[in-house]
Amino acid sequence: MEALFLTNYGLKLRKNLKFKEKELSKIGSTDVLIQIHAAGLNPVDYKIVYGMALILNKPRRPFAIGFDLSGIIARVGDAVVDFQIGDEVYAKAPWGQMGAIGQELVVEANAVSIKPKNLTFIEAAGISLVACTVYDAFQVAEIKKGTKVLITGGSGGIGTFAIQYAKALGAYVYTTTSTKNIELVKSLGADE
Repeated sequence: MEALFLTNYGLKLRKNLKFKEKELSKIGSTDVLIQIHAAGLNPVDYKIVYGMALILNKPRRPFAIGFDLSGIIARVGDAVVDFQIGDEVYAKAPWGQMGAIGQELVVEANAVSIKPKNLTFIEAAGISLVACTVYDAFQVAEIKKGTKVLITGGSGGIGTFAIQYAKALGAYVYTTTSTKNIELVKSLGADE
């Protein structure tokens, strides 16, 4: 099975990133094996490649990169009850299970969700880290019904998700966006 590996940190991407064979991790009782159909790239991914994320985690090189993915469940661990072989899913792999830019990946089942039927695999691969970021921020800020919230960059990845989630929680949403995206953010639920 092939995956994209980081062999060294820095700006020379063609030198420092290589597709290599990756040994498939053992599937634990609470893990699932996902055949990957799409992977998402986020700022944390390029920060890892450039070496800026070393303060968060220091995996031994070479290591497979990528957190966000979508695909189909190929195997399930003995204790997994929420998923079956053939389920279409998306996930944010934990640090210890990185390697979403590859063919298959073992991921903890609690980091996996059923892919909404109205999304393609490519669209679903872009949800996980964005959703986790917004969810965590809203928990800290205690966003709830009646809260007034300003979401900067409302037409971006985080912004589009944040507007919709804030509205679902009953918040009043202010946002910033370029003139060309005003109708988009309004269609997502922005109040002003």
